[in-house]
Amino acid sequence: MTIPSYSAPIQFAAFSSTCCSDEKVKDGDNTGGGSGTTRGTSTNVSVEVKVVTAQPLTRDNFSPFGDAIYNPRPGRRWDPPAAATKVIADQANLPFPVNAANQGTALRYAPVSNLQDLTAQAPSRNVPSALGEGRTVVGGPTMSMFVCSSRQLEKPGDDNAAGSKSEQIEGVFPVKILERHPYTSQTFIPLSSTPGTKYLIVVAPTLPQSDPANPPVTVGLPVPKGETLPGAGMPDLSRLQAFVSEGFQAVTYAAGTWHAPMVVLRNPSDGEGDEPLSFVVYQSNTTSAAENCQEVVFTVGNGKEEVAGAKVKVPLLKEKSKL
Repeated sequence: MTIPSYSAPIQFAAFSSTCCSDEKVKDGDNTGGGSGTTRGTSTNVSVEVKVVTAQPLTRDNFSPFGDAIYNPRPGRRWDPPAAATKVIADQANLPFPVNAANQGTALRYAPVSNLQDLTAQAPSRNVPSALGEGRTVVGGPTMSMFVCSSRQLEKPGDDNAAGSKSEQIEGVFPVKILERHPYTSQTFIPLSSTPGTKYLIVVAPTLPQSDPANPPVTVGLPVPKGETLPGAGMPDLSRLQAFVSEGFQAVTYAAGTWHAPMVVLRNPSDGEGDEPLSFVVYQSNTTSAAENCQEVVFTVGNGKEEVAGAKVKVPLLKEKSKL
């Protein structure tokens, strides 16, 4: 299947928000939730809409954006504690340090992910909390649960039906919004034992903040400082990537990584139903929506119509990722 690329004048509109909350607050109020409560900037730019094919998630291919977390020896049965000793002796071939635990009946891999808490740099750290009644933005480490329904994929068009037989496509996901959490990493841990459970990860690097050859630029929204941090720039759609993650894989987005909101893929084993997928999510927060989550929405027509800044071709879901 082929999808023709095209160029269009797309507006990159940057906002602060609670990203995954429908809570509404007054315009300009940075202390609470509400998608789009604080506007950063809107810039017109003609871009070629990027079309990518999602790849199976691995530690190596996701490493520029954070951490993919899963058992490095899946499906291997062992008879503790002797086998645990053997695994530990093979540590040089493992991605994480490992030691025996629980009287030799378990293996403990640690650390398996780099957790970042940069909230000490947040401007709101020195401002008293102004949270009002009913507000849900709370500072500090936060563990939450997201119960996500599957997303509807676009069907391949008739003109694409005669595409390459070697490329079997489930559907196409239009990327109309990207978000980032500049002061914290964000870890998603799926709670599923159902075979066939999958979700889509869409990520993009950050454009240089002041490179005139790579507009647009995000202004007016706070970000932490650091040589290894991505900075304040908008997402670089020309280098956008996508990955299909299995239900046994968790993922950590590094601080400031542009990513799509959670995209659960319909499990073929659900038939006509739609079984939601639950995630435990760990991140750090401040009391400011502008610091916690920043969104970019792609629009045309003076911001009146949301469009896809990129499109992701999703392979057939019956195939299992090869790790």
